[in-house]
Amino acid sequence: MKRSTDSLESTETIYYDSTLSLNSGFQQVSINNKSL
Repeated sequence: MKRSTDSLESTETIYYDSTLSLNSGFQQVSINNKSL
């Protein structure tokens, strides 16, 4: 039970990190487009 909970938390953390980096990447692109 503890093991499955740990793996679930690590999966959520990986998903959150990738979503966060994806969002920051989109923001960087939009900033670059505005400056052009």
